[in-house]
Amino acid sequence: MARLLMVAYRPHPHQRDTVLGLLYEQYLLVSGLGLIADRQPWVMESANGEIVYVIAFSDAGQVDRCWENETFQDIDSQLLQLAEMVPVHSLQEASGPYLDMEELDLSMIAAMAGQRKGE
Repeated sequence: MARLLMVAYRPHPHQRDTVLGLLYEQYLLVSGLGLIADRQPWVMESANGEIVYVIAFSDAGQVDRCWENETFQDIDSQLLQLAEMVPVHSLQEASGPYLDMEELDLSMIAAMAGQRKGE
């Protein structure tokens, strides 16, 4: 059974696209390492601009294996320089019985990541 991991980031001013690009790079890395279930992550944006990232791992042990990878650690460090990680319950949308957010298209994020790298 898959293990879902949900994390919320509040990007610093003018860092939204860079944060999204790094999340996409992180997704490609863990996918290439075979650590995640065979499905794309959900990327959502709150009304206040927080980015919520939900990814499905094959099992709970795979979550821990991510942090054993130096490239993953480097991307995570970059993310934390460009955004504040915030508790999901602190999002405005979390005050009700369910979260209602705009989903961001992964292909749009991939295109932005490619432009950022000059591809």
